[in-house]
Amino acid sequence: MKKIHLVLILLIFAVFTGSLLIFNSSIINMYWTMREFVEPNLSGRLEKEWNEKTSEFLIKNLKSKVFLYSGTAASILVERREKKALPVLWDLTKSDDRQKRISAFTAIGRINDFSSIEPLMKIVKAGYNDFNYIYALTALSYMKYMPAIEYVVALAKSNPADLKYNDRSHAINMIERYRNKELLPLLEIIAANDEDEFVRYKARETMERLKEEM
Repeated sequence: MKKIHLVLILLIFAVFTGSLLIFNSSIINMYWTMREFVEPNLSGRLEKEWNEKTSEFLIKNLKSKVFLYSGTAASILVERREKKALPVLWDLTKSDDRQKRISAFTAIGRINDFSSIEPLMKIVKAGYNDFNYIYALTALSYMKYMPAIEYVVALAKSNPADLKYNDRSHAINMIERYRNKELLPLLEIIAANDEDEFVRYKARETMERLKEEM
C-alpha cells in the first residue's frame, strides 16, 4: 500500500510540475511534504539515521534545498552544539529565503557560542534598519544573553503603530526564555492593557508558566 501511495505522489508531482521544474526548490519541497503526508515517520527515520553521520556531513546538508534535510541537519548540529557549523549558518543568515534566515539564527542562538554575541548584538543595535533584527534578538534570547534584555523589553513596550510586523508577541517568547522574575510586572501590564488580544493572551500564558516555575 505504501508503494502505491508513493507512485501516486510521483504521478501527481509530475502532472503539476512537469519535468522542467524538477530542480526548483519549492517544487522539490512540495514533493517531500507530500512524502511526509503518507509517511508520517519519515522525518523521525531520517533523524535517527543522520544521528550516526559526521558533523561534516550534516554541515554540508545545511545548505540543502530540501527543508527536511537542512532542518534535520540543523537540529542534530544544535544538539551537538557544533561550533564548526557556525560559518555556514552565518552564510545562511544572508539568504533571500526568510525561513532559512530564521532557522539559521535559531540554530546560532541554540548552539550558544560566545563568538556569536558580538555579530548578533551589532544587528540588534541597528534595530529595524537591519531586516534580521528580530531574528538576531531571538538568537540572543536562546543564549540568555542578559545585556540584550533591554532591547527585548523595549520591543515588548513598543507601540504597534511603530512596527512593521507585530513583533511584540515575539518579545514575549523571548521574555519566557530568560526566565527572569523581574520581567513579570511587565507581562502583567501587557496582559491587562495591550490592544492586541493575541498579545494579551500570550502575555497571560507566559506569566502563568513563569509563576509556576518560580
